[in-house]
Amino acid sequence: MLKAGKLSQAEIARQLGVSRATVSDWAKVVGSQGIKGL
Repeated sequence: MLKAGKLSQAEIARQLGVSRATVSDWAKVVGSQGIKGL
């Protein structure tokens, strides 16, 4: 969803009950390793 530009990292974090920093970390991992990196 983030990549598609539908939601900001802050909005994803709010909806999932995690910090924005956590969402940022997830995005970095997916960017470098793909979804399997999670």
